[in-house]
Parts: sequence; C-alpha cells; structure tokens
Amino acid sequence: MTERVALISGGSGGIGREIALSFVKENIRVVLLSRSEDKLNKVVEELNRQGERAEYIIGDVCNLHDISEAIEKIHSKYGKLDILVNCAGGGPVGGIQKITDEEWIQNISVKQLGYIRLTREALPLLIQSGQASIINIIGVFGKQPSKDFIIGSVTNAALMAFTKAVADDMAKYGIRVNAINPGATNTELWKETLKDLAADSELSPEQINQNIADLSPMHRIAEAKDIANLASFLISDKAEFITGISINVDGGTYSGI
Repeated sequence: MTERVALISGGSGGIGREIALSFVKENIRVVLLSRSEDKLNKVVEELNRQGERAEYIIGDVCNLHDISEAIEKIHSKYGKLDILVNCAGGGPVGGIQKITDEEWIQNISVKQLGYIRLTREALPLLIQSGQASIINIIGVFGKQPSKDFIIGSVTNAALMAFTKAVADDMAKYGIRVNAINPGATNTELWKETLKDLAADSELSPEQINQNIADLSPMHRIAEAKDIANLASFLISDKAEFITGISINVDGGTYSGI
C-alpha cells in the first residue's frame, strides 16, 4: 500500500495528538490543523521523533478560507488525502438557563459546522483516494444527553446524524464515514471541565472525576489512547465493511442498548 495521508483537525489537543501518534506509528503521513502554533509545534516535534511523518497547518475551522487553504496545501504537496479526522471543539459546562446565545453560536460554529465545513471541502481529495476514511470524534452525550452539558448533547446528536447521512452519500466513492463517541477522557480539556463542575458543587475536581469514573462498570474514565486505538482500527482494512456507525468509548457508562 502506498503511503497514506491524514488530516486531523484539533490535532494539538489530547485526543487529536494521540490519534496522530498512533497514525505515525503506522507510517501514515499526518497533517495537523489547529489555531495554536505553539501547541502544534510541540506536538509535531514529538511526533517526528518517530520519523519525519508529521507537519502542521495553522487554521481555524470556523474560517472557510483557512480550511480551503489547508486543503489546497495538501493537494499541492501530496496530491491526495486518504483520512480525515474531525476532532476540533468542545462544549462548555451549563444547562439551558446558563448558556447564552453567543455560546451556542460559537460552539455550534466550531464543532458542528467545523466538521461539516472541513468534510465538505476535503471531499474532492478524499474521493480521489478511492478508499478514504472519515472519522468524527463526537461524544456519548449525543446518545445520552446531559442537562449539565446541553450544547454538547445537542451538537453531538446532530453530528451523529451527519455521520450517517454522509456515510450513505459517500459509499459510492469508497469513502467510509464513522464516529467515535468518547466518554469522559483524561485530557487537559477534561481537567478544565472538572474545575468548572467543581465551581458549582461542594465536591473537589478529584471527587467529581472519581464519581464519574464509578459510573462505568470498569471504574475509570477513558485515556486518549483508548480513542486512538479505535481510530486506528476504523481506518484499517479490518474495518473495510464498517461505515455509518458511532461507537462509544466510555467503559460501558452509556446505559442504552
């Protein structure tokens, strides 16, 4: 198989970084897209200790020009794109009475519309691959909504529908589209979320984290590598007949069938 090329949005964050690391280990060329050059530079330096297979593009998924420019750079340098991982964005803590219009608009633009924009603009290159794969990192709140994470619940549910619709549409081009739904995951973003939850509680961030971990029969929260392991499977030949699904990585916390 010729070298594959992957684009990962939100690649400077915990889950995006771990997915990138797993791809690099499989000899996949990785391009990270994010707004923070400092974070991107650190991640790329780390990835390239495994071999010179990573680079970054500074860009905002809210900005169509940035996205178009990133796709053009990949097209110019590699002439193709085989894998797209949408991993940018995350909703704030808060219920219906707390979240403002501005927060709704901002978070929908970053995550929901960010995934839509990047997927749409990347499709011409992905179609040329003939065996491309798209992975949307969404979240379990799309299946089991939370009153305390209303933006995440609404946005994630919409992105699950988006995943299925695009999977049905793109199958004729050999493109598989799947979603991964992490539960609480041990990242820097999660640590900040715990602080926000603790601000409205009598419990410490550590106590809240343990309570959430205990909701799982496995009594822990996810690690970023748990999500990366599934991403590596979904882009592999072993998953060649899997498309249009969303898979929870939450240690069995989700209570639905």
